[in-house]
Amino acid sequence: MHVDIEFIKAFGLDEETTKELMETYVEQMEGYQKQLQEVDKTDSEVIRKIAHSIKGVSQTMGDDTLPDICEKISKNFKEDNLELAVSYVETLQRLIPDAISETKKHLN
Repeated sequence: MHVDIEFIKAFGLDEETTKELMETYVEQMEGYQKQLQEVDKTDSEVIRKIAHSIKGVSQTMGDDTLPDICEKISKNFKEDNLELAVSYVETLQRLIPDAISETKKHLN
């Protein structure tokens, strides 16, 4: 799961504000996706910062999948499990377009 509409609705936001929140999420995720494409996947400091940001915005949207992967990225880089960390980065890169696409469907 990525965006949880019921989770977002529980904030009691009006429809316009909810739409703006989802649009902002899409913009942020597109930016993070680009950053992940441009950075060396073994650059733990930069990747951990990006993952931390993704974790935060995804949790705000009620997602539990992306934050979990981001946590695993951070943990494995901290523990010097480079190969496993990079595999989670690659997983994250595959899932971000799905999260963006799913959110865009809710905007239409």
